Amino acid sequence: EPSKKALMDFLEYSDRKKLADAKAWSQAKDLVKTKVKEFTQALKGDHQVPSYTADVKKDPKNPKKLKTVTRYKIESQLQWENFMAAFQYALHIRLAEKRALYQYFLEIARKQGDKKKGEEREMKKNLQTVKDKVKTSYFKFMDKYRQKLYKVWRKAEKTKKDFDEEMKKYL
Repeated sequence: EPSKKALMDFLEYSDRKKLADAKAWSQAKDLVKTKVKEFTQALKGDHQVPSYTADVKKDPKNPKKLKTVTRYKIESQLQWENFMAAFQYALHIRLAEKRALYQYFLEIARKQGDKKKGEEREMKKNLQTVKDKVKTSYFKFMDKYRQKLYKVWRKAEKTKKDFDEEMKKYL
């Protein structure tokens, strides 16, 4: 059922949000520590120089080729990138959680809308049935009284005609 799936997605994203937030806060703390360390070293005149050998990996197939991601980056830059990645992931999870909650409410609204629409269809059908019954009984009633009215009218016409003939005799 779509609403149950949406609810489960929301609960999953809620759990993942807690983990992502914890990781983002941890990265933020590491970033602050690194920035403070970098700042104090800059005050002392000891500048950090990018490590050209940090995380260097040799390709076993081609030993002359080196692979590295962190080349020419200082430690605070690496911490900043880690923090940004964790923060973006936490933000993504929060948005996904909100979207899952919205989807859950949307599915509930759709279910209620379908139910209401079904009830409206049923009411229209019942209303049409009642109208048809009323119409047939009304037409029977009208037809019955129309015939009686026609008989009375014919009788009145006959009586008027007879009365006019009688009046002609006496005039």
